[in-house]
Amino acid sequence: MGAWGPQPHQIGSLAINQSTTAGRQLVASLGPLDTSWTAPRASKYTIYAWGPGGRTTPSAFPGGGSGLARITVSLAKGSVLTLSIGQGAATSGTDGAGYDPSGPTTVSGPGVSLNVTAGGAGSGAAAGPGGTATGGDLNLTGSPGNGGNGDGGAAASDGTLFGKGGRSASQASTPYGGETPGAGARLTGGSISWSGSGLVRIVDETP
Repeated sequence: MGAWGPQPHQIGSLAINQSTTAGRQLVASLGPLDTSWTAPRASKYTIYAWGPGGRTTPSAFPGGGSGLARITVSLAKGSVLTLSIGQGAATSGTDGAGYDPSGPTTVSGPGVSLNVTAGGAGSGAAAGPGGTATGGDLNLTGSPGNGGNGDGGAAASDGTLFGKGGRSASQASTPYGGETPGAGARLTGGSISWSGSGLVRIVDETP
């Protein structure tokens, strides 16, 4: 577990496994430990990027969910994408992060320049707003935290299997209540969750 919260590598049951849907193959699911990815062959790839979810504290409203940036590009074999994937916010200042996520998620390379901010922090007056995204063919804003029931905001989704962001509501009873990718930290009865770390998924579009 990292200083800012659990990472996708450590939460395999919540990640989409390598799979193929209608000729589209998920070839990479990358988290905060990953700093680069190399295209295994010349092809058209769709890149999905989420930032980390927003933080909360026991005296604040829940955090907002991450935005989503999506882009489809043609990459030559051996093309390298450089990654910086934000880690989720910790539940306690003693964990070294002071409740804050580590930063945005960025992806750069040939024809690619994505930047996805973390979801906004919940405050004592309002739930955190959703994070934003730039650089994609599609840029979506995450959902704000829900001040009414304590749920962290959902990360943005594009309605497809590979474009699904994380949600925190159904994770309330687990030790890592908001750990699904990009989900805002949740608050229930004064008990708070981690917020979800960022995630980058890469899909090969060529059958």
